[in-house]
Amino acid sequence: MPRGEVVVPDRPAASGPQAPPDLVELLTATSRRLSRTVAAALAEDGATLDGYRVLRRLVAEPGRTMGQLGAGLHLPGPTATRVVDGLVDAALAYRLPDPADRRRVVVHPSALGRTRLVRWEALMQAREQALAGSLGVRQAAALAGALGRLLAELSDDEN
Repeated sequence: MPRGEVVVPDRPAASGPQAPPDLVELLTATSRRLSRTVAAALAEDGATLDGYRVLRRLVAEPGRTMGQLGAGLHLPGPTATRVVDGLVDAALAYRLPDPADRRRVVVHPSALGRTRLVRWEALMQAREQALAGSLGVRQAAALAGALGRLLAELSDDEN
């Protein structure tokens, strides 16, 4: 099998119109391969994919609680805590007491975190441009739209 080819298991023949390909398998394999590729690029600068995602959210929306970060990024609570701990240890973020509830903390990006995010965004932009180049701009935009709609649909199902 050529490198990069995804094997989709055969499905039993459906009556009526042709059954769609195994979307769950295709989405899962694509997500895992893309995550590995992006994680490798970020690792060259000492970052993780989750660290990038959390720092990006903090720069866009400073002062998020751990629960808000986890829910907004679809991360389990312990993972969000571990990622924030790493960002704080690297001086890329800091915690403060929540002004609305002093029992909780909110997380903010540091100046160093904002600077580092600029570098990480450049790495991510290069990966996204390569992906758009391999798909074509129209197909990449269509894929992004379809995935956004699918995520919204699946999120609605969870509620």
